Amino acid sequence: PPHVPSDRRAGRGIRVMNSSEANATSLDEACMPPYYFHVNGLFEHGEYGKRSEIAHRVIGGVLLLGVISWGAFILQAISLPRAYMLSGLSVSVAGLYLGLWAVFFCAPENVASGLVWEFARKDLVQQQHLAISALSIVGGLLEILWSVCGSRAEGNRVTFKAHVWHVIWCCNASMAGIMFLTHPQHHEARRVTVHIFLGLSMAWAAFFMTISKIKNFPPSLEQDYTVIMAGLCQIVACLLLISYSEHRDTVHYGILRSCHGAWGVTILGFLVASLSIWLIALHVVWSLYPAAFLRVNGAIDNIITVAFATASIFYRMCCTPPGQPAQHIRNRHAGPESDPPHLQGEYEPCNVEMSSRSSMAEFEENNIADEDDVPDIDLELDQDQLEHKGMLSSHDHR
Repeated sequence: PPHVPSDRRAGRGIRVMNSSEANATSLDEACMPPYYFHVNGLFEHGEYGKRSEIAHRVIGGVLLLGVISWGAFILQAISLPRAYMLSGLSVSVAGLYLGLWAVFFCAPENVASGLVWEFARKDLVQQQHLAISALSIVGGLLEILWSVCGSRAEGNRVTFKAHVWHVIWCCNASMAGIMFLTHPQHHEARRVTVHIFLGLSMAWAAFFMTISKIKNFPPSLEQDYTVIMAGLCQIVACLLLISYSEHRDTVHYGILRSCHGAWGVTILGFLVASLSIWLIALHVVWSLYPAAFLRVNGAIDNIITVAFATASIFYRMCCTPPGQPAQHIRNRHAGPESDPPHLQGEYEPCNVEMSSRSSMAEFEENNIADEDDVPDIDLELDQDQLEHKGMLSSHDHR
């Protein structure tokens, strides 16, 4: 669709574009127009593009510092915990800056009027920026926690050395890359292609880096070539961010979040970040207060057990086919006459109860008394008697 010129005389606030202004293509016919909107008075001519270029370059440079820290570790200039710390800080700072840019730095002069937040809340592009920000902050936090708690696991009650935390880090880092694959670019083919390569590079870097983290970075690069692949992919992503350019001769307009297929991926990104934060908090509480966690966990188990038992009862009551009897439950105090006809006579019930110490003592006394009443029987027979009775052949006499 063509870019709508800025018109400050039209007033301030969000104005939804009609179908003739948006010039909808076949890709957007699933959502009834209007689905593009323009914010009067929010952005000057080419203002959004200029600030977007600055944001891309700042984020690319900060992420490049994380790549340099891992390179220093490979060259044995810094330790592994220090590399984790520097990498986590760089990713967290980049994510925090992106989130602040979406709600403040994109138009700081209009923050007080509420137009920036109104635009960020409604625009799909800004919603994706917020999701990528959350995913980056969580990924950086996991690396910082590994550096602080994982390197001194012997003295800390809270540890993050398990491989599952590397997998969770991979989910957040790769999800940020997948978000760029669906990043709307106003149908401009060049910028769409740039973001596709950017998303693929970030996702591949996350996968390769996770393999190296799980292997705990073997000293030989022949055994740990994946860290080199991760570094190359991340360098490509950083260069794409630093060299990114916008069209400055246009006025930016928003895309309604509910009218684009990327909105589902955006929700998934928020869910991954939220679930990761919940798991981190749960792990910390479990490590610091295991007794309280076990009590809560026991209550949750009881609730789940009752829920499953109730669901099973309703299933048997409501979903049993007509004409088919319900499953027979045997009473342990009843005899075989309570069994179904096809099970009667199959076995005899055991009436010995040994659930208490007194029952066990009575049982042992009865056995001792029975053994005393058994008469002694002389079972010694010589070989001649055995041969005479045909119980031992002469061949086996030796």
